Amino acid sequence: MSPMRSHQEIPGEEQLLEVLKELLAPDFEEVVYLFDKDNTVPGREAPRGIRAVDLLRVVRIRKDGLEKLWNKIQKYDDSDDRASVDQEDIIYPPLKRKLIGILIGPKPGTSNIGIDVARYAYTIVKGSIFSDMLTDRDDRIVETLVSNLISSKDTHGGYPELLAFAVICHDYAMGLGEKELRNDLRSWIDTVCRHSQFSLEAIRADYGKLDYSKIHRIAIEIAWRKPLVESEFPQPEAYIRWGIHRERVDRVAPNIDRHKIIADILESIRNDESARYINIDHVEMLLPTSEMNDLWEYKLRDSFGYEYPEWQPFPLVVRLLVEPSQKIKRTCPKKHILYSHIACGRHHEKIFLDFVQDKGVFVASNFEPENNQPCQKIRAAITWASIGLWTRMVYEQDDLLRDTLAHCPIEDVPWRIHGRRINSELDSVWRHTVLLYDPDLPHFYFSDDKTNSSHQQMVTAALR
Repeated sequence: MSPMRSHQEIPGEEQLLEVLKELLAPDFEEVVYLFDKDNTVPGREAPRGIRAVDLLRVVRIRKDGLEKLWNKIQKYDDSDDRASVDQEDIIYPPLKRKLIGILIGPKPGTSNIGIDVARYAYTIVKGSIFSDMLTDRDDRIVETLVSNLISSKDTHGGYPELLAFAVICHDYAMGLGEKELRNDLRSWIDTVCRHSQFSLEAIRADYGKLDYSKIHRIAIEIAWRKPLVESEFPQPEAYIRWGIHRERVDRVAPNIDRHKIIADILESIRNDESARYINIDHVEMLLPTSEMNDLWEYKLRDSFGYEYPEWQPFPLVVRLLVEPSQKIKRTCPKKHILYSHIACGRHHEKIFLDFVQDKGVFVASNFEPENNQPCQKIRAAITWASIGLWTRMVYEQDDLLRDTLAHCPIEDVPWRIHGRRINSELDSVWRHTVLLYDPDLPHFYFSDDKTNSSHQQMVTAALR
């Protein structure tokens, strides 16, 4: 224990300020929560020094504020042995079973947001997608996750992993608007904290600033650093991505046929013991607009003319490959696509493009491609759209494409289009439909991007 932090008279404000700057992040956030009832201290994005100055200003005007602040700070020194706390002593069997019941919900066997939240929270706590957490596909997964965490000897900031897991589940339930789940989790967390010296606010602070309003589905990202013409044997980079976390997929043998490379990557994931149980939602091909019209969704490029072609094993979509500095905020409907969100290609070009920029969704089936590329009007729309659906030849079926997207939940779009493709007849419009899908997804980074190292550091910090 530092001499200045021993039980003694309150130090001067300059010394007190230095003590605040040196507190562990969870402890500092707890102090802010306890003393800043009017939320006048800046958030975690502000420098610690500025926040400490503002906190002292708030405390100073409270009766006995400085004394109470100093007494609270001294207690952190008295609890330096908290990392040695056995979480099985804090979270005893009845509490473990209660947490499982909260996340499974009242109707086992049915789709429940608590299970999705539990899977994602476990990934954040463990910092990895490849895990036995994904081998179970039903309600038993929650029991597996909770049992793994409660038997773990790892701690974050001295508090049990299971408690951190519950806090992250709580915050996602709150962000997703699941009030009942949020309230039940908060009650459980408060019960555990009453039997220990931990707090929800301190644990939350240790995980950085996360977007709790959505849980993206698991996707595969594939991109080439160089266009085909610039590399004899182009080797893509492929990742499995879940929210902010990414895992690199091992490289496959070089091949000049990029369709074969994609098929090999996807089949290797589907057959790999450590990855095949991961519930992959879709595949994202990150491409320049000049390459988006290619037949990427077919396993063999020349099989599109067969009555029963071989399709890639997961729904395949395209995204615009851009430098990190060129990333724009794409307009996107919040949850469902409505007719009022969709621009049609048959409209005048300026009206069409203005609509795309404003609403973020478009369809187009009546434009001849230019040199096997999307026509100029569609290429312009791709720059702004979050979701786009167009055809590789003239079909004059904008209304059909529009009806297919209308009233569709955003996250369900890849599977809805994939279902139309694989069940289509030889002359169907769906045999030549391209889906652009980028509803505010995390930016793609190559392994050697200059900005990638700092980005990964921020991700790692958020997962600690």
